[in-house]
Amino acid sequence: MPAHTSIGSLPSDLLTQILGCLHRRDRHPAALVSWRWHEAAHAPSLCRKVYCTTYGAASLKSLTAWLLRHGNHVRTLSLDSNEVEEEEEARDSPPDEQGEQLLAGFFSACAAAGLLESLTIIHTNQALRPLCIGAWLLSLPRLQKLDLVCEDGLQLTCSLHSLSALREMELITGYLHLVPSVHLPPQLTQLTFEVEADIVLPEQLNDLRMLNTLLLSGAMLSAGSYGFLERLPRLRCLHCRHSLAAPAGLSRLTGLEELVLDAVHEEGDLDAALRPLTRLTTLALLGLEAAWQPPPSVGGLSRQERACFMPKIAAGMPAAPATALPAGPWAASLRKLGASYDTLLLSGALLETFSQLERLTCFAGFIFQVAFKCRHA
Repeated sequence: MPAHTSIGSLPSDLLTQILGCLHRRDRHPAALVSWRWHEAAHAPSLCRKVYCTTYGAASLKSLTAWLLRHGNHVRTLSLDSNEVEEEEEARDSPPDEQGEQLLAGFFSACAAAGLLESLTIIHTNQALRPLCIGAWLLSLPRLQKLDLVCEDGLQLTCSLHSLSALREMELITGYLHLVPSVHLPPQLTQLTFEVEADIVLPEQLNDLRMLNTLLLSGAMLSAGSYGFLERLPRLRCLHCRHSLAAPAGLSRLTGLEELVLDAVHEEGDLDAALRPLTRLTTLALLGLEAAWQPPPSVGGLSRQERACFMPKIAAGMPAAPATALPAGPWAASLRKLGASYDTLLLSGALLETFSQLERLTCFAGFIFQVAFKCRHA
């Protein structure tokens, strides 16, 4: 071993580890030092996960060119396409036609990276809209997770039925254009469906026989929507946020194990809707106007381990009188509980019977007050 070791004499694997500590954009100058450094900076192990934010046309072109050279090593790709800086907008923002060409080039580069397992596209660049997902996505047969976020609208123009490896999918957009001929991947186990405007759930949900977790925001849950959900035999987790829901339909989803209703405009008897859901282990009622107090049927859910009840508090809204938590079999199974301070204060005697309780959280409005571990002799 030489008495003095220079950076030029470092083993290639050690040099790769050192360059791996740099951000991808900072590795580009290092790659220009020599061919050896170039190979180390673009080693396959450093290309597995790529997280990139682009500003305008130039950076998107650069990413596209890099993907065409090294995309076969990438397994996880995340693109956040942002607005260009205001002073650069006139120089960097392409016309609509050129913007579509830039997106088409990027999508082609993604398709060339055929070994992708996770793909995230966050599209907020006004100069490069709209975001239209076409047949290029079918070139990624190993894709397991797909997240598409676009404020100005999202269009799916081809059926995704052939993506049999896809398990998790997230669609977050201002509006979603999904024609009946477009089918979602049948093996999906988790789907996030978030839109700004109230829309009815798409009929394609009927195809998702393996779906386990469904997260909805902005979608209306009508009686017909519950019919779709009832035909999903493996649905166990349902989260609804900022939606219009008819609680009566919930009683049909007897296989649910986790239910979260967050700022949902409920119409109907929530207490009666919860009573048949005897398999629930997690229940959260957050920001519901009618859920100032936990519904009485909650006490009869004997499998509950986690429960949270946070009322909706708004300026000028009169405070409803607090009541104690309902008694029932849930006292023997509950491990984590969150509720308003007044409700917990009136439930002191009942809380002593919660033999499995490990964590108690008190709320005053939306303000977190105290959380502590509970110990039982």
